[in-house]
Amino acid sequence: MRNTLKLLIVMGFTCLLFSCQRLERSDLIGTYKAEYPNKVQILILNEDGTYEQLFTSTKGIPFEKYVGKWEFRKNFTSTGFLRHTVILHRELFIEYDQ
Repeated sequence: MRNTLKLLIVMGFTCLLFSCQRLERSDLIGTYKAEYPNKVQILILNEDGTYEQLFTSTKGIPFEKYVGKWEFRKNFTSTGFLRHTVILHRELFIEYDQ
């Protein structure tokens, strides 16, 4: 959960950097990778609105996987700034045996 929050914060800042431009849903489709001292997190946002989030060891051995649907929202804050939000809706959790 903590790592997911870090990834969402990074994605939020990325969206903020692009907020001067017209960021669209199609701009977010792709693969994102975050590396930590003892694990790697990979997030794949698919064009069809589905996602996969995989946690592996630094040697590439998977130990958790989440799948579901994602959505992209644009709205304005109370101060008038454009906010971009990516929301992950988890539908399935897989835990691999070690």
